Amino acid sequence: MTISLKNSLSPKLTSLSQREAMVENRLYIDLGRHPFSKQDCLKGARGELIYAYSASRSLVELGRLVNLYLALVDHRGAYGINMSSGRRYTQACLVLATLFTIRFIGHSAMVMGTDIRDASPVIMKHLRESMLPALCCTIDEKLRYREAHIWVLYIGALYERGVELADTGLPTRTTSFQELLVREAREMGIMTWKQMQVIERKFMQTDLLRPQGYTWFESVVAKS
Repeated sequence: MTISLKNSLSPKLTSLSQREAMVENRLYIDLGRHPFSKQDCLKGARGELIYAYSASRSLVELGRLVNLYLALVDHRGAYGINMSSGRRYTQACLVLATLFTIRFIGHSAMVMGTDIRDASPVIMKHLRESMLPALCCTIDEKLRYREAHIWVLYIGALYERGVELADTGLPTRTTSFQELLVREAREMGIMTWKQMQVIERKFMQTDLLRPQGYTWFESVVAKS
């Protein structure tokens, strides 16, 4: 199963640690998604595995992703040293989108309707800063990483939609992920949720994120 998940990931994900984080996240989400039956002799073990992942293993992965992001944008270490600016920032955006997804799914702590662990505003701030140089890449790189850019913009747009629905009072941005998503999606001819899902499934398991894409993607892309 692990080999199948690895093979289904986009080849544009060049970091081994990021690919491993995505595969493990998918495995544990799938493990938790299937309901436990009363006759399931492994019910306790499965529950313990899910808890161990969310409480420890995923924290290690989050730390590795943060270090990978810093290596890419601050030239720390060897990874990314020979990459062009467009490729380097594209990889940085993929790391941040992965970081957001793992935190969203398994690391929330709701107190009186507020997630006291929410790091989304900080992650999205860095994602905005990295997205613009990622999109200012060469024509060849733009074609090569178009699906990666679409997925990152989808994650950013999903966050923005969540903020709008929650009406948290957070400031809006002049260059929003939704606007960039509309532009890139139209250039690719991605106008339906089914088309977006084909791309989305090459990256991170996102159907547990809220608001779910099928509820808003087509209406956003259809805006004039």
